[in-house]
Amino acid sequence: MSRTARIRTVVVASGIATALLTAAGCSTGTAAAGAPAGATATVTSSGTAPGGGSTADRRVITATGVGIVTGTPDTFTLQLGVATSGATAKGAMESNAEKATALIAQLKAGGVLPEDLQTSQLSVQPVYDKEGRTVTGYRVSNMVTATVHDITAAGDLIDAAQSAAGDAIRVDGISFSIDDDSELKAAARADAVRQAQAQAQQMAEAAGVPLGAVASITEAPRTVSPYPMGYAASASDSAMSMPVEAGSQELSVTVQVVYLIG
Repeated sequence: MSRTARIRTVVVASGIATALLTAAGCSTGTAAAGAPAGATATVTSSGTAPGGGSTADRRVITATGVGIVTGTPDTFTLQLGVATSGATAKGAMESNAEKATALIAQLKAGGVLPEDLQTSQLSVQPVYDKEGRTVTGYRVSNMVTATVHDITAAGDLIDAAQSAAGDAIRVDGISFSIDDDSELKAAARADAVRQAQAQAQQMAEAAGVPLGAVASITEAPRTVSPYPMGYAASASDSAMSMPVEAGSQELSVTVQVVYLIG
């Protein structure tokens, strides 16, 4: 091998070694011993450091905090259905329309605003004989969703709906929610950040490194799910007023906070 070839080989080998060392320096570290669950420590991270500098070449600690608060639901969502059958599709639909109209009128009379009423489902299905070949009739289902802002009226509203639709009534389900949860979210968010800060400080102390400034804070997307209360009813269930209890509802916010080391 010529001297020029040997020099090229050494240069290439040196470049490969440098690349490997650089890659090793950017690898993710493990969580500090004894760190709370949900908190992680990393050697590097991408993002923006205070002052606009990139954290791509800086060592960081990443912590995750979850803030949970409890509130009292003030909104009640009721899913009511009217189910009718008939020998013909027209007959079944006319019967359903009559009962559904009476149901909606009763809901409005009970204080439900027109903008809080919505037809959420309407279906017309044939009914077959035991062999599944001959159509013997038709079944019509009309689902109405009502949003009620006075939870204390929920039980009476269900009773009134049953009276309007009779045996055709179906209560498909109810759910509770908080109409304006902005203050609760703010409290949960602040708690989540405090938790992340405490976790990051604990990891820094365990690792023997100083905890620096915040490089970034990210809030995880949140899906709001109303508190469900399943219930199916017919006219025979209305011997006494329907009791409805809202209980309490939890709301959580998750944040990820990246701190510079040092």
